[in-house]
Amino acid sequence: MYTTVRLAVVLLGALLLTGCIAVQPVLPAPPRPVVPGVAVSPGTPVRDGGDLVMGLSSEPDRLDPTTSSSLYTRYVMSSICEKLYDIDAEGTVLPQLATALPTVSADGRSVEITVRDGVRFADGTPLDAAAVVTTLRRHLTLPDSSRRSELGPVAGIDATGPRTVRIRYQRPFAPLTASLADRAGMIMSPTALARPGVEFSADPVCVGPFRFAERIPQTSITVVRDPLYYAADEVHLEAYSGPVK
Repeated sequence: MYTTVRLAVVLLGALLLTGCIAVQPVLPAPPRPVVPGVAVSPGTPVRDGGDLVMGLSSEPDRLDPTTSSSLYTRYVMSSICEKLYDIDAEGTVLPQLATALPTVSADGRSVEITVRDGVRFADGTPLDAAAVVTTLRRHLTLPDSSRRSELGPVAGIDATGPRTVRIRYQRPFAPLTASLADRAGMIMSPTALARPGVEFSADPVCVGPFRFAERIPQTSITVVRDPLYYAADEVHLEAYSGPVK
């Protein structure tokens, strides 16, 4: 009984103390910071030409679709390395360097991809099924590859024709198309990969609206418009660079 009464007194005291605390006033919100603008010179906008400068908040790692893992590297590579597939604003997977979505066998263990015709890498090498096979096999065999698991349980990759690639699986692997819409689907020039004494990441060569021009470590990466790009008339910038903060 004594314990119960004592507890009630303590609770009552706490409530009385709470009632003695003054109501805190509501202070007005602090003023919003003023961001200075940049004066724009008067003139007529032009459709073609000019450079775009885009800030990067971190230094990208190696400019190599097989080994890179940094999100910032993906930003740079997406401008110079197109993929077999892409994803639009609605999340739909669409062919990019491929002509259509993959054809899958009834048992799900064989996938065929047809590659676009008339496409060239930035070094002039034609894009064909053999080039795609070279890239995909590199993803699987390079010791420090970050793409190996993204391709699934592959049993073999072969060119069954000049423009047709067949990927054989140990068991069905549904995420393949989505994987090929990211770095695993960025196709690299086999000529550039075979250069003796030149690491691909030091001078990456792919298919894209821009081609690699220069990298100054911890400072900037610059790409320029590629005249060999199959849709070069749709590219209106001359170059863009990504200063690294």
